[in-house]
Amino acid sequence: MEPGSTASRLTPRQRRAVGLIAFSLLAIVVASLAYLAPALHLSGTAGPNNTSAKLDSTAQSPPWTFQTMYDFASPSVGWAAIAVAGETTVFKTADGGKHWRQASRVLGNVVESIQFVDTTHGFMVTNVRHRLYRTSDGGAHWAEAVIPDDRTYRITFTDARHGSAFVLPSVRYTAQTVYTTADSGATWSRSPNLPLDGYGPTVVRGAEAWVGVYETPASRPHVYTSMDGGVSWSRVEVPRPRASYPVYNGTFYLATQVNLLPGSGVTVLASVGPVCENLSALCSRTPPDQTPFVSFDGGLTWTEVLLPPGAFFYFDIAYQDAVHWWAIGKGSLWKSSDAGQTWQETMPDVPLPAPYQLHVFDSKHAWARVYPSLAMVTNDGGLSWTRVIPPKVS
Repeated sequence: MEPGSTASRLTPRQRRAVGLIAFSLLAIVVASLAYLAPALHLSGTAGPNNTSAKLDSTAQSPPWTFQTMYDFASPSVGWAAIAVAGETTVFKTADGGKHWRQASRVLGNVVESIQFVDTTHGFMVTNVRHRLYRTSDGGAHWAEAVIPDDRTYRITFTDARHGSAFVLPSVRYTAQTVYTTADSGATWSRSPNLPLDGYGPTVVRGAEAWVGVYETPASRPHVYTSMDGGVSWSRVEVPRPRASYPVYNGTFYLATQVNLLPGSGVTVLASVGPVCENLSALCSRTPPDQTPFVSFDGGLTWTEVLLPPGAFFYFDIAYQDAVHWWAIGKGSLWKSSDAGQTWQETMPDVPLPAPYQLHVFDSKHAWARVYPSLAMVTNDGGLSWTRVIPPKVS
């Protein structure tokens, strides 16, 4: 799509709201943003003390605008994966992205995901016959693992051996299938079926699992939780979102999406909006109303998350730990030390354009992937940001 497309003119709220309308397409939407975003060209000089880096969306695209996937296991150690002409090249950095060295190559003309659970063990999915690769030496060598199903859309690992894979249902309004592995993806076991209305990414923390729901009847929203690895599920009621929507001349839905906080706690985004069987004018004019809630007692009680003032949205939040949160929206950085009840502005002018994904290590260190090919890092709590320019494939 060209830089002047309609998608590139959507507001941040609208772009993110569209993704919530269809949880089943979440992974596809994230990947598609890489192609919908305007071609980015950097101008100006960036450095540890320079926050004046600018992005010129009208300039000619540089030769390194291939989609690049990143992951960092620490503020200094990270990887960049670039797919060109059916081959994926993996690069590694030991100094926070200042310098890169080529580590390895595998088959793949698109990198769907790359995840390192520590500085040596990592996993990567490419779309050459939907392949899963694993490494135990920091990305120097990769071995092919097993994809449990051709319709697998999300694979995540909690450590070097344990992971989960989620498979889209072949029939609408039927539960997705979840597979688990305890041997780094060598074999997979199918978990018991989710609740019939369970939908969206299932989040797992040890034996604890949560899943949201989609297109439930217009009543009080809910989620499901399991404490035995998904063998049995319990329904947990969630507060109804604050709705400012007009009265629809049709049906509307309530939906929930779940996220586990680092260490403990869970957040739920409750949404309400019109049921859209196609891209109607009503859908384009009326994004869903959404309210986030947080619980630290397994869903017995919920507290509404208050967003920073201004143009912020739930997906602007990144989590340092269960109660220390960061949020970047419309060029400013805010932080909360009480799980989103109060916020303080830390940086009024952050050179971080949307769309992006923010990842926080600790109070000083964070990095962000900027679609389609860039990353930025901070080592002083967000006061300054340094651009990471991806390595070139030789």
